[in-house]
Amino acid sequence: MVKSKVLVKVFVFLLSIIVITLMCELARRRIGSFGGAYPFVETWKINHSIKDVENNLAKLHRLNPTLFKDTTQLVLAPDFTGHWKKIDFYYTDRDEIVQVLIRGFGSRTNISLYRFINKNSGVIRLMNKDFNYFNNRREKELFENRILKYL
Repeated sequence: MVKSKVLVKVFVFLLSIIVITLMCELARRRIGSFGGAYPFVETWKINHSIKDVENNLAKLHRLNPTLFKDTTQLVLAPDFTGHWKKIDFYYTDRDEIVQVLIRGFGSRTNISLYRFINKNSGVIRLMNKDFNYFNNRREKELFENRILKYL
């Protein structure tokens, strides 16, 4: 009798933890946490100035223009906040535009993977919101291998 009461309490406790964790994750995905203007981005901090990153982007554009949405020229457009520069890459195998934000902080630069836009359907998927854990890791690795290692 005492043993079954303890088991019930342990079960209720574990179930409560699982439910609370799931509710927090759903709220984070729905609300977007408190991450400023871009709460769903995945950010890398690299030890290069913004000028170095822009030069590396220009070099990458010359070497592999099909990796960019605009193959004729490198376009670094300001975002709506005025603090970030937006660049659109293009994944030809998925026919998707990959939007990346860059921002310099002295001798280092933040590079943030922001969102994916399907060119055919127009569906927008936000990084860290619309991907589960495994898809998120896959997208990060793909971005690191295709683009980030050249910056």
